Amino acid sequence: MAEGGCTSGMAANETSASTTTVLPVRSGLRCAIAYIHAHPGKALGCREIAFLAGLSISQCARQFRRVTGLAPHRYLLQVRVALVKTLLCESERDLVLIAADAGFADQSHMNRVFRRLTGTTPGAFRNAASMRLTGVAGPPDAREAPSAERMPRRERRVLQGVV
Repeated sequence: MAEGGCTSGMAANETSASTTTVLPVRSGLRCAIAYIHAHPGKALGCREIAFLAGLSISQCARQFRRVTGLAPHRYLLQVRVALVKTLLCESERDLVLIAADAGFADQSHMNRVFRRLTGTTPGAFRNAASMRLTGVAGPPDAREAPSAERMPRRERRVLQGVV
């Protein structure tokens, strides 16, 4: 089958977050999901994932969506973003190298996908993670008292004694 075979039990009973019942996972699909987790940096398309699962491309797409709640490519992107998060927290490597390790075409592609899936950029994520680890509450201006211009209107009136 694939290099190393299917030895991981990672996807024994994968279900989407919105599914309340456990759906049986075909062993081929289980192997494909395990392979994605073991090799997130590899260039995998729907054809390769379907081959790993022993299904046609359309069958693979349907079963993948039924089991995970996501299309195969979207699932692969989420696994890659999870890898990027880990690498950002555990190392000080350049974003270009992290993008290459995670299987993205370049840093720009990683930034776009990361921001779309997490709502923040990789650099901002790394900064926030390092602040949490060091116990710093935030940048110096964030720890100071807010200026009157940044306060809600009601609070400004209270401070001015209008209310």
